[in-house]
Amino acid sequence: MTISADAIRSVAFVGHPSAGKTTLIDALAFAVGASQRQGKVADKTSICDTEPEEQEKGHTLQMAVVQAEHKGKAYTFIDTPGYPDFVATANAASFAADMVVGVVSCTSGVTFNLRKKLEAAAAIGRGRAIVVTHVDSDNANFDELLEKLRDRIGNVCVPFLLPDQSGGGFSAVHTVFSEQGGDWRKRLMDRIMDACEDEALLERYLETEELSEEGLRANIPNAIAKGAVVPVLACNPETGLGLDKVLSFIEKFGPSPALAKFQDADGNVIEPAEDA
Repeated sequence: MTISADAIRSVAFVGHPSAGKTTLIDALAFAVGASQRQGKVADKTSICDTEPEEQEKGHTLQMAVVQAEHKGKAYTFIDTPGYPDFVATANAASFAADMVVGVVSCTSGVTFNLRKKLEAAAAIGRGRAIVVTHVDSDNANFDELLEKLRDRIGNVCVPFLLPDQSGGGFSAVHTVFSEQGGDWRKRLMDRIMDACEDEALLERYLETEELSEEGLRANIPNAIAKGAVVPVLACNPETGLGLDKVLSFIEKFGPSPALAKFQDADGNVIEPAEDA
């Protein structure tokens, strides 16, 4: 199967220890057929944590790469250690990816470690997104975490996949697309239009303050790639709640190499091409 540049999804997952990066990748790997069963860190069956020391400690200590082709897309998921001691590994993974996903536990908050890794990704021009885990924990508060993300990482953080509630009652997720007239939908549209290169579409939006869902969807990858928006998604990778929507987000909106801006040593732009 020949894969074009715009069908490639290379994603590096970064964050604080125990945020759920490896669990999320194990779940995504199973969903795209990279593994025959969903591995688990707790029972030492993760396809990412394969070294004895990693299995003993229950933490990722080195980079792990998972690849698969699924429904016309070529996925590369890169797991990285959470400990700050291995920040060089996380930065290397971010450099190799087209999008960097920060994974944050709803109970631990926005750590300095997470912020630095996402800032490093932005510094090298990588599009970013955030996946919030542990939304079902007793002391979880998604709304409070979202405000901290916007305060400490920036107002570019806008929810894309919202939980119905925090805590033990967490049972469903929905996209802000479904919130016609909602405040978050308006903020998402504003951010997407900040990166819009279609002058006619931008003019219509300024006049009507509304976008069709088709127009909204078509401009999301470019907005992410340019750093105009950092979508925030909630899910529970252990139970699979919301996982299909996270995968769908990566499939439909994850920036591909076709959107990347590469430069040579002299600063000249290199256009991406399959035969380059």
